[in-house]
Amino acid sequence: MRFDLPGARSFATAFRKICGSPMPHLTRSGREAIIHAGAFDEKLGAAPDRHVQWASRAPWYVHGDGQD
Repeated sequence: MRFDLPGARSFATAFRKICGSPMPHLTRSGREAIIHAGAFDEKLGAAPDRHVQWASRAPWYVHGDGQD
């Protein structure tokens, strides 16, 4: 099942109707695919190189390498 947020310039999501699991889907333009990282069985070979909005993160979140 796919949901496009009415009036939003670029928000859509796809999920299984029975369990709600996220599913890969094409962007509205059809030029890119959104694939959730949890869909891969092996390491991706890349890691985040920055955190956006780090100052407003949840107080319980700890960076994977232990840095604040």
